[in-house]
Parts: sequence; structure tokens; C-alpha cells
Amino acid sequence: MNNEELSKIIKSLNDSIEPVRNYAKVANEFAEILSPMNVLENINVKNIAETISNQMEYIDAIHKAIEEAQKEAIKDIPLQIEVLDKMYALGWSVGSASELTLKMINRPEQFLKISDEDLDELLLENFSKKGSLKSEIYGLANEIPKYTEVIQVMGDTLNEDGNNWIMMYPQIFALIDRVISYQSNDFSLKNRKFTNNGSINKFHKKLRKKDNTEDLFEYIYLKAIERATYLWQSQSFSEPELKFTRNAVQHGRYDPKNYTYKQFAQLVLMLSTLTMFNN
Repeated sequence: MNNEELSKIIKSLNDSIEPVRNYAKVANEFAEILSPMNVLENINVKNIAETISNQMEYIDAIHKAIEEAQKEAIKDIPLQIEVLDKMYALGWSVGSASELTLKMINRPEQFLKISDEDLDELLLENFSKKGSLKSEIYGLANEIPKYTEVIQVMGDTLNEDGNNWIMMYPQIFALIDRVISYQSNDFSLKNRKFTNNGSINKFHKKLRKKDNTEDLFEYIYLKAIERATYLWQSQSFSEPELKFTRNAVQHGRYDPKNYTYKQFAQLVLMLSTLTMFNN
């Protein structure tokens, strides 16, 4: 269970327990007021109060256990952040459908022992299995419904033999552009704004002002946008060897011979991660 799921469970249980707490308090006060007036003379108010009291002890025990579980989960956050930093430094994102990256978050100490080279190789091997990457691609349709047909074609194309993934680079960047534009403008596309190096850095700076160190979900988002700041870097097209950036690809300046499946897989995971924050 990850921290986001735990937080939702804790909130749900707190919400369900609170009415019972209020009811117990009101019932006891009600009994205290009416008992001297003999209004409840045929009812054993003492037994009612004892029953409520016993119930509250049980609820308090559950509540305490939940609080302890939350404290234990928070203890893992520094290690989880460390393993996320390690992953993102290698160019990878968590995605939204990967058992491996979920395992890395839930058992960070195990993966922190692995060298950067071996972890990079492990992630590449995992996402070289077309099934793993297709799950990420097809899952995008739920978060970007207007592009369902495009996403379906992308997944089907990946399923074919050969290096057909090479032709998907521009579309992946276009979808990332669309998602960040939507999220950075109050979840709306009713504007004339578009993403560029300046707008993404401004959005990243805004996110950094929040305290994300105890909210793993928000930290994952921060790292995804941080990754975008690297991919949206400005560079002169007169440079002899252009870096792999959004502008170089979308403006036809990046040499197709330099495309790699690893870059493609990392872009898919980045897009998949970003779409988790569409709401």
C-alpha cells in the first residue's frame, strides 16, 4: 500500500468515526439532562452509556492503530524520495501501470542498494517488454479521452514488429505539451497559452514553493515537471550536435539516427505519470 492510498483510507475512516464520536457525546449529555427528570425511567441509561463507552474504546483503539500506521508510513518517505530521485536522475518516471516502479516505492531500501547502471538496465529490461509499455500507453485513453483514437493507434503500432516506435516521438511530445498546458492553466485549455522553456520553469517554481516532502504523490508530480524543464531547455539550432529536447524533435532538428527505444520508453512513462494529475 502506498502513502496516497493510506492517506485516503485514513481520511475515510476518520470521516466515518467522527459522527459516532459526536453521537456518543450527545447521547451522554442527553442522558445526563433527562435522568433527573425521570423521563427515561423505564430505560437503563447507565447501560446505554456503558455500551457507548465500550464502543468508543473500540473505535479509539482502531483510530490509534491507524495513526501508528500513518507514522510508520511517513518514516519511509525519506527513503522513497531517495529512490525516486535516483530513478528520475536516470531519466525514468514512475508511470501509472508499472509493478516494478510501485515495488521500488514500497521497498526503497532494496533498490537503493543497486548501482545506477544496474537500476537503469533493470528498468530498460522491464519496459522493453512491449506488454509493460503498452499498458502505460493504453491507460492514457482514460485520462486524455479526446485522444483515445490516437492512443489506440500508438498502442497497436507498438505491438507490431520492428522499430515503429520511432515515428511516435512527435506525438508523445505533443501529448505531453497538451497535458502540461492543461494542468498549468488551472485545468483548462480555454486560453491561447502554450508550453515553452519559460512557462514550464515558472510552473515548476510554483510547485516547488509547496512542501512536497511529506506527500509522496505530490513529490512524484514535482519530479515529472522537473524532468520537463530539462526536455524543454532552449538551445541554438546552430550547435553541431543538438541535445535530445522537445524543440529539437518537434522542429525537425534532432537526428533520427540518435533516437533510442530507451528515450521513447522514458517519454511514455513521463506522459503516463503526468496524466495521473489531470484532476
